[in-house]
Amino acid sequence: MLTESGSFIHGIEHEGKFYREFILEEEVMRHTFMVSNDNTLNLERLAGDEKKKIASDAGYFSACIMAARLKVEGLNRVSPEQLEELSKADGMLLLVMSAQLEQRRTLFRAKAEAPEKGHSGSKKTRLHDGGSPGDEQGSDKRV
Repeated sequence: MLTESGSFIHGIEHEGKFYREFILEEEVMRHTFMVSNDNTLNLERLAGDEKKKIASDAGYFSACIMAARLKVEGLNRVSPEQLEELSKADGMLLLVMSAQLEQRRTLFRAKAEAPEKGHSGSKKTRLHDGGSPGDEQGSDKRV
């Protein structure tokens, strides 16, 4: 998993102390599952409430995902509410780092998917098309 280390300018306040050093993980499905199974989150904000005519809060969901991705030195857990209270500069730092991680992942995938030098990926071979000698159209003989 790709990660990025950083330092908040102002930090996350918890019990009168500020925490600045962090690691941000690239976003993967594990983070969505963590949010889906976390009963400490404000479920009304996540899912909404039809009876109360409250729509789901996409911003809160994004904060939940970001909190799941963030590991802050000295804190066991970061809540989405703590992220909502970040300074604008610290919030922008997280968004920029998140975009950089996504860009790194895209470049990594592009390199991994690129055909090797001198290899034409579009040429069919018997190994790739499932054919065997003697399977040619019009041939009744098996080899």
